[in-house]
Amino acid sequence: YNVIIRLIKRGIYAVDPAVSKLLPNTRHELLTMYRYGITSLTLTNRVAQQFDASEASCLDHLERRESELKWAGNGAFATRNLTEGSVVAPMPFLHIFDRDNVNMYSEVQSESEDMVVPNMEDIIGKQLNLNYCFGRSKLPILLCSYSSAQMVNHQSAKACADDNCLNGAGPNVGYRWASPLWDGTNAEWRNKSIIEIQEQTSRGLSFELYALRNITVGEEITMDYGDEWDEAWRKHVVEWSLNSDNANANAAYTSVVEMNSDDNTHVPVKTKVERESDPYPANIGTVCFYWVGPPMQKKIEAWRNTNDFDIDSAKSIRKYAQNGKKFYPDSPADEEKLGEYWPCEVYFRDINRKGEEIYTVRIFAKSDTSDPPWWLTENVPEFVQFLPRKSIRFVNLPNHSEQFLRGAFRHPIGIRDGLLPAHWLE
Repeated sequence: YNVIIRLIKRGIYAVDPAVSKLLPNTRHELLTMYRYGITSLTLTNRVAQQFDASEASCLDHLERRESELKWAGNGAFATRNLTEGSVVAPMPFLHIFDRDNVNMYSEVQSESEDMVVPNMEDIIGKQLNLNYCFGRSKLPILLCSYSSAQMVNHQSAKACADDNCLNGAGPNVGYRWASPLWDGTNAEWRNKSIIEIQEQTSRGLSFELYALRNITVGEEITMDYGDEWDEAWRKHVVEWSLNSDNANANAAYTSVVEMNSDDNTHVPVKTKVERESDPYPANIGTVCFYWVGPPMQKKIEAWRNTNDFDIDSAKSIRKYAQNGKKFYPDSPADEEKLGEYWPCEVYFRDINRKGEEIYTVRIFAKSDTSDPPWWLTENVPEFVQFLPRKSIRFVNLPNHSEQFLRGAFRHPIGIRDGLLPAHWLE
């Protein structure tokens, strides 16, 4: 694993040294990053001698859940009570000097090579990561966060003018330059010129989120993105809905959040046959809660003899399908411990003796499976029967989420007056 990690880092370094330096060096660091986030490596390693366990706890002050704000998607929620003035989360930055680097372009066929290339004359939007960057109109660089603080949504400090303001109390966190405990290079880098920062191949700037008032466990964390962002959002809502090109291009899109909402959990999932005449929107796919069991030798032998295992036969499928009664998560902890969601397709929908819907589904391998399941290695189809409705979810298919919608909102978070060094704005 360590050799593979080093090879990946070496390849990325050739493209962007700063990004390469954020990545783990060993399998142990990779697992740490997976569990606690990339910030647990990039900041704690920098200040290991000063690091204090009480301060380390703020690395997991936030957890991701569905936001209570309208249209916001996911949001950040407090995992413990936080006192006014305390650090809520660190926010280390990567700096992007050329704002054209976040442009998205249409594709054209290359005249010299047999490949598709970006059409640099046709900008069709901005990359999603722009929404996680801080910037100002007169500031030539973008400061882009890569910590869990990315999940914190906007809430204006001004009086609410619509229904998108939670409890009306305003934002509960603010931002400031990170203390030396977290990032000892902040002061040094703020003294550099913009040109000097551009020449750096590592990162050296950080904000930290801090509590504007006491925050209770389970409360959604919000901050004020600034007047410029607020105005840009309101303008976008009006113009995007009136733009016929956007409306036509995005007409087939359906929100996954809406399809997985509590109001829709009773809606039957369409079978393979039903989808042929009444398909789901182009962005929608299904996944099923599942884990790989031990090899079924009888199933392997039956599949090799096509007379015994007919993939188009309901009788044959049910004969060799796994019992799916056990495949359901009682809680997020069980979900992480027992299994995960795999791509699937519903073949049959039935009603059990309790009047509950149960499903027979085919499980497909995930595209990123580094350890392939036995049924993929043996080229045997995997079916599960008696699967409860709660074990099936809807997901966006690759390259079909809301971030790929034409005209999707993209705007950096504003930096308030008085925080930036004056010579950066000259």
